[in-house]
Amino acid sequence: MSPKAENDGKYALPILNVRSIKDMKTIFKFHLIIFSILISSNSYALQSQIIQSPDGVLKAKIITIGKLIENKIEIYRNDELLNKADYSSEDGEHGQYIENASWTPDSRFFVYSTYNTCGHRAWQSGFYFYRRSDNKILPSHDYLPPIADSNFILKEPDLITLTIWSPFKSGKGIKGSIKLPITFKLIDIKGTTIEE
Repeated sequence: MSPKAENDGKYALPILNVRSIKDMKTIFKFHLIIFSILISSNSYALQSQIIQSPDGVLKAKIITIGKLIENKIEIYRNDELLNKADYSSEDGEHGQYIENASWTPDSRFFVYSTYNTCGHRAWQSGFYFYRRSDNKILPSHDYLPPIADSNFILKEPDLITLTIWSPFKSGKGIKGSIKLPITFKLIDIKGTTIEE
């Protein structure tokens, strides 16, 4: 393997000549380390933090775990744990990290988006909605097509705008699909919960 540096103006990453399976494994481990450093140094993943609801009654605690910044989330009223979801993996490389998170202006929903730490399905973001009325965490994949981007916009009282992939053409997967922004009321979600 003979590395040579290439710079896109922000980071210098070596490009490696692959000669064997062993070289490929070495390259993969190298890129995993670089990915970990980039995430931790550039805030792609949310670090451990507490996000208070606008009405001040609830708080969402995002807790960072593992070597690649996987997360778990806990919802509290004062010091009482109401609900939680753990997106960490045993090996620290097959979980999810929370990239964006926010309460709706009316404090009825906590919305957060995730990505897989290992890079699997990098073309889509996971979305989850904590619903205060019944203390449930709802996964978006139960009622929405794959979501293309982890960014979202919240407006009063509970409107969300996010970007989905248009339906896939048979046998083509994501190729030929386009990104479509959609807006809907979170109160209209009737999805199932992560843990029943």
